[in-house]
Amino acid sequence: MAVPGLELLSAIPLAIVAAVMSAAIALTGVLISNRSNDRRLKMQLKHDAAEKTKERTGKLRQEVYLAAAEELTKANTNLGLLAFKDPGSSTEDSNLSGLMSSAMKCQLVGEKDTALLVMELADAYAKLTVYSVEKLTPVRFCSVSINVEDEWCKKADEQADEILKDISILYDQGKQEGEAISKLLDRLSACQERAEKHRDEREKQYDRRDQLMAEFIHELEQRIEPLNSLYLKAINAIRKDLGVDSKPPNS
Repeated sequence: MAVPGLELLSAIPLAIVAAVMSAAIALTGVLISNRSNDRRLKMQLKHDAAEKTKERTGKLRQEVYLAAAEELTKANTNLGLLAFKDPGSSTEDSNLSGLMSSAMKCQLVGEKDTALLVMELADAYAKLTVYSVEKLTPVRFCSVSINVEDEWCKKADEQADEILKDISILYDQGKQEGEAISKLLDRLSACQERAEKHRDEREKQYDRRDQLMAEFIHELEQRIEPLNSLYLKAINAIRKDLGVDSKPPNS
């Protein structure tokens, strides 16, 4: 007994069957190819997104690192110059807000080891700056006292000069004796004594300031020396992360 399906297939021309099978195979190939293309496209898009993220992160990290290196160098330089600055000058250079801000940004976008070095160095600079401000406070008080004593000394000298002019006028008038000249001489003596007193006090303040500065410079040199090696480590770590040779030119 013939099978109905086979009879139907046998009735279809072989060319048509071959064409249908070829079409089916081609369609299957297209579907497989499209699926493969979709997979490759997704992978490409994912890769491109990762590269863009990496590029943005790298650019942001570069900006943060360069700012941190600048602030570290500024803090290191300012601390080194403290010993050579006028003791009576302001403490504007002791402001480390820029350095602390850069160190915090390094914690967010920098490499872990580099960020730790920058933060450790920033913390050490902050502590040394606080120490320096504290040690320089009595030095600045001495500078203030020197200026005050100097002003009083100038005033006493100016008053003495005015009295000498009055005395000279009396002498020119032939009044070398009498109550008026006697009072003027007493006033002159008092002014000269005040001027000398203020000069002596000014010299004492100079001596004390020089002593305090010598002690400060000695202690600062001892405290800042260990930070120099830490500074170089931080700078070299930043250079390495940025893809720059960690050794400076001509080293």
